[in-house]
Amino acid sequence: MKKKPTALGGLKAPSKPSEKLLERVTEQFRENISYGDYEAIEELLAFVPVENLIAFLPEEEWKNFTSKKQKRGIRW
Repeated sequence: MKKKPTALGGLKAPSKPSEKLLERVTEQFRENISYGDYEAIEELLAFVPVENLIAFLPEEEWKNFTSKKQKRGIRW
């Protein structure tokens, strides 16, 4: 049985990101933003659950991205 190729060229990533990795990814975000390149950031954020994206924002903005029906189903 063949192994499926991964985005890491066969390398196995840890299950939880290290602080070093998070810092480096944050640096890369800043670099991409400084060049006006949002494509890779948007592709990465597409994997984050919508509830997590909304919860990242200030609470007073949550209503802009949820409906009343959705609010009842989301546990903050």
